[in-house]
Amino acid sequence: MKNRQKSKHYSLIVGEFFKKSFDKLIGFDRLRATFLMNKILRIEMKKHKNFFLTLIIPCLLTSCVFGEKDLAAISKIVDKSSTYLYVASGICYSPAVGAQSGNRIITRYNLKTGLAETFYDFNADGSYDQPGGMVDLGDSILVASNPFDNSTTNIKQIISINKTSKDKNVFYQDATYLPAGAANTVRGFIRSPLDGNLYLSTSATIQKIDYLSKFKLPNYSGIFANGFFNGAAAGMGATTCLGVSAANTTLMNNFLITSSGKAIITHSSSLQNKFAVAPSLGVNLATDLGGNCLSSFQGVSINALAVPTIGAAAPANIPNAVIQHSVSGKVLVAFSGTASNSNSVVAYNYVDSTGVLSNPAVSYFNVGNLFQPTSMIEDSATGDVYVASYGQLASGAAGFIRKFSVDPVTGAMTDSGMFAQSPIATKCVSSMFIGQ
Repeated sequence: MKNRQKSKHYSLIVGEFFKKSFDKLIGFDRLRATFLMNKILRIEMKKHKNFFLTLIIPCLLTSCVFGEKDLAAISKIVDKSSTYLYVASGICYSPAVGAQSGNRIITRYNLKTGLAETFYDFNADGSYDQPGGMVDLGDSILVASNPFDNSTTNIKQIISINKTSKDKNVFYQDATYLPAGAANTVRGFIRSPLDGNLYLSTSATIQKIDYLSKFKLPNYSGIFANGFFNGAAAGMGATTCLGVSAANTTLMNNFLITSSGKAIITHSSSLQNKFAVAPSLGVNLATDLGGNCLSSFQGVSINALAVPTIGAAAPANIPNAVIQHSVSGKVLVAFSGTASNSNSVVAYNYVDSTGVLSNPAVSYFNVGNLFQPTSMIEDSATGDVYVASYGQLASGAAGFIRKFSVDPVTGAMTDSGMFAQSPIATKCVSSMFIGQ
């Protein structure tokens, strides 16, 4: 009874505040007041465990009326438990068809309900931005953008988008390393779990950018020009750190940064057909091969690591996406290709202290459910994995996302069914992440 009286007394005070103040507020001031009110009520609900008195009485006392915008804002603030799969339809790469363009839209899917909503439509803001990789910052996201027209005037950049207001601002530009034109297409984009800095693939190199100062960082040798991880520096041969010949076009697509700062990088070009572990201090010169490189699995062709045979022959795999599964610890690599047995996910054991990848085993293979994968992400809350595929199925479906459960020991994946399929949202998925 004592708690009930306290709660009622508190409600009267809040009701008086509403009566005098709330109806005078507009725009973001009204939103801030709503947020504060909700925060206070949550505290009171925990203290007095009386939801009805603390939440309903203030509005009964003041006859407060909320418009649709107010209710929508309150709903987004109150329902912090909602988790979404954010999907960017932008520039993507599939070995069968090369670089392709999506619909310049970021869609988010509610993981509880499966309902989709357009988060941001770049076609509607008059810009030339086409989303590549994305990084979740909590209240906002960073998007690595390529100009969709590849013009000589519209440069590549990193932009930020506020999740609530949808305000879009330039976060980072560099005309030297992110120039206009078709060169240096931005692809993979990650925030390091080690130091919080940003890593951005520009096809032939991976740049490292200080998150706070927004300055490009040099590799261990103090060199800026060739990127933090350089896949095609002059003099580098096919057996160098990243296994890339300078004479060939390099396509460093998706990659991951481990907890120690090492990079596991996929080379999606059919000329390279490799993925490798790169040291945390960076890779730049040919001399790195005998010095700064890790001793194992540097530039080793994936076929040399005994990728398991699928069907009658070894698959002509091309690595196109990579994650490290948080539960099993396995590194999962999604391979893509034109042959049916070239499309699979392979699980590797990985020791981060040494950078050694070993014991490959097919985690999933079914060309009807996985064909020309372009992006892969894990829901760390459940251990489930979402894989986006570009290619045509036998049914004629193009652009889809399937959900998989993952064995916590072996890393074997089990198909949980089609999660999303849309001619707009899932066409040419360049990146995905899971967040609020």
